[in-house]
Amino acid sequence: MVKRAIALMAGMAAVSTVWATPALARSSSQKFTIRFSGSGGGGTVYAAGPISGTGRDRVINDNTDRFVFSGGSVTVTHQTTSSSDSFDPRSCFGTHRETGNYQIAGGTRKYSGASGNGTYSLRATFRSKRTAKGCSNGGSGTGVVTARGTTNLP
Repeated sequence: MVKRAIALMAGMAAVSTVWATPALARSSSQKFTIRFSGSGGGGTVYAAGPISGTGRDRVINDNTDRFVFSGGSVTVTHQTTSSSDSFDPRSCFGTHRETGNYQIAGGTRKYSGASGNGTYSLRATFRSKRTAKGCSNGGSGTGVVTARGTTNLP
């Protein structure tokens, strides 16, 4: 009988410890892929990990984007660590390569309280119009951003 009482008390202590422990944040690997084309910013973002689905990349400024999904959005800040460009003035064709770091700076709805960070790489090509005076300013391009890191959701 004493053994049974001790076992019952130990079981109750374990249950009360589990109930008293706050829920832990889900932290896992995250991958984002952004495909863009045209002359405007943004594009389509594909996410796999705690943040998942297909959405839109809304460019806020040179260092901040908002990824908008059906279940909510996340704000992402990014800093370039290296970049290189090449441009051929005869064909008005160029390339841009960039690498850097990103941070998830919060979210809305399903992604409220999101945090995390990682690295990214960008590969893009662009073309401007040929004019009598050379290449025009502006033009359009296509590219892909791939990002890998960790995301934490409460």
